[in-house]
Amino acid sequence: MRFIRVFLILVIVSVVASAASVAYITQVLDPNDLKPTLVNAAQKQQVRLELQGNITWAFWPWFGISVEEVRASSPNWDFAAERLEGSLSVLSLLSDTVVVDRLNAIAPKVTVRVAQKNKRSTLSYE
Repeated sequence: MRFIRVFLILVIVSVVASAASVAYITQVLDPNDLKPTLVNAAQKQQVRLELQGNITWAFWPWFGISVEEVRASSPNWDFAAERLEGSLSVLSLLSDTVVVDRLNAIAPKVTVRVAQKNKRSTLSYE
């Protein structure tokens, strides 16, 4: 009997801790504060990133963020999407880093530029 009581207490504590974490992340942390961090991380990789829309929390089908009107480019390619949705690691957010487990692009447009001898080719995907 004591084992069941301890087990139930642990389950209840886990549920309350999970709910408190989600409440903290969604109410205290503004996902738009991540924009400069994301843009700077992209610049370090020689990628120009534009996040024109707001970043919002997403809860279905996974916990993550959603960004409207995204554009990224480098000398060899361009990328644009109406919306990017990514699932996030919750523990990474609490440590001030962003770990994206999964990324979905809604209405993506990709252009790849290939340079050959005295020629430049372009391949586009929409």
